[in-house]
Amino acid sequence: MLRSNAMPLYNPTDITAHTILATGVHGVGVSTVCSETEAAAIAAAAVGAFHNATLADFQATPATGTVTTAPENINDNNTGTTIASNVIGHYAEVDFGRLVSINQWRLYGHANNNKDGVWKIEYLGTDLAWHDWVTGIPTNQAVWTSMAAEAEVICSKVRLTITTVDSIAFSYAKELEVYHS
Repeated sequence: MLRSNAMPLYNPTDITAHTILATGVHGVGVSTVCSETEAAAIAAAAVGAFHNATLADFQATPATGTVTTAPENINDNNTGTTIASNVIGHYAEVDFGRLVSINQWRLYGHANNNKDGVWKIEYLGTDLAWHDWVTGIPTNQAVWTSMAAEAEVICSKVRLTITTVDSIAFSYAKELEVYHS
């Protein structure tokens, strides 16, 4: 099924579907790009497309972000370090440095959480927009969540974002893992 031209496209199947639409502007070549979607496809082709992200890819570059305490702790392979914030919308962001495919995640919590805060994982798609990937992730205590399989997406960055602050007054997390199985 083809999608509407008004809908953001961010997966390889969407790009393929988009390029076969009868809009009269496709096939114009690399020097003329008719949409951001085609620009992303051309850029991906120029850099060798994407590969399946590994845990090493996720941990290669320290996270940045707006969380109050040390965003780089979220992907440092150390469940003894912590990120924390008490502001909805604060995040820790991991930049893969290239387009990758992801389809699973897990989160290590903090003993102080009351388990009533909520996180979400967002990704920066090939359309250069942020999209929710996983929502409703409760703040958990000092254990790993189960490895969760999700719909595969192509992205260059991911964020762990606070959507509800835990009633302890801060939302805490110790480690996040996002990669492709």
